[in-house]
Amino acid sequence: MRLFTFWRSWLPPALIAAVLAFALACLPGRSRSGRLVRKQRLCAAVLAALAAFYLVTLAAAVFFPLPAFGRSRASLAELYEAGAIVLRPFTSLLHSWTLSNSELARGNAAPMRTFLINQVGNLVLLMPAALLFWLAAAWWRWAKPRSRRRRSGGILTGLGDRIVIVQSTIILISMLIELGQLAINMLSGSCWRIVDINDLLLNSTGGLLMLLVCWLVSVIYRLLRRRKT
Repeated sequence: MRLFTFWRSWLPPALIAAVLAFALACLPGRSRSGRLVRKQRLCAAVLAALAAFYLVTLAAAVFFPLPAFGRSRASLAELYEAGAIVLRPFTSLLHSWTLSNSELARGNAAPMRTFLINQVGNLVLLMPAALLFWLAAAWWRWAKPRSRRRRSGGILTGLGDRIVIVQSTIILISMLIELGQLAINMLSGSCWRIVDINDLLLNSTGGLLMLLVCWLVSVIYRLLRRRKT
């Protein structure tokens, strides 16, 4: 029910952002190699629309609804003492798992359900971002003229660099999300969201898993292409 309410509130602005991004990306433009061909421009427009839709949805999920901002402010020490800042990895996860498991043994499945939803949600939160960055990097290489593409002798050359760059970007995005939530906690003077290092670890792990899937698909594609040629 909560998920349905979320989508009912944020689906219209996400769709509007996607349509606007698609329209702007379809405008005539020039690349360094001259005018982009129609197929390349269409792919860029689709990627821009997906990115806009995802960014609006991501911002809604991690920052909204906002708390009430009053005159009171909270310091880092106060938030840490209140439990709104968790800096020990895995400790809070194990504690929540133990409590949820004990409640499940008593016949109360709600805490375990909430625990799994939160952890799985953090794991998959930045997976679409990793996929979009990977596709954008692939499009950028494809849009260049053949003479300017990096010629590689090995099948893995370039893919490893792309994984490192995209994964570093995913970690940076996750850190910015946690810092943004921390700033809102301090400005509102409340424990609105828990700033947890485990969220950073789960976000990064989910992004890495998505990148490994993309890497595997790319390797298989290159192998099949080489066999055909």
